[in-house]
Amino acid sequence: MEAPFKSVAAMVRKTPVLRILVPLLRNRFDNVDRMRMLRVPLLVVHGAKDDLVPLQQGRAVFDAAPEPKEFLQMDGAAHNDILDVGGQPYCDRIAEFCRHCVAERQVARHA
Repeated sequence: MEAPFKSVAAMVRKTPVLRILVPLLRNRFDNVDRMRMLRVPLLVVHGAKDDLVPLQQGRAVFDAAPEPKEFLQMDGAAHNDILDVGGQPYCDRIAEFCRHCVAERQVARHA
């Protein structure tokens, strides 16, 4: 997940003028709650300078997820420039995470 938010309600609450809408929300897109159902490895990437979705929300999604999981904080990145800031090392980290997941699955399959 890249720059995940806790829920739509949490995002609306961070904007004072929109707080009145919280009771009207039909789908809350509650990522924190849904993490309990997660049955695959999770990589959460979040820009440290994200001014749209606060870093704390991405961390809350990560904290709610079961293992195995990894959190990658991109120092210097905002919400829409994670790839630009991270460059090739960012892409390499995602590839390594995927390779590790595939390797773990193969080990589990042969156990």
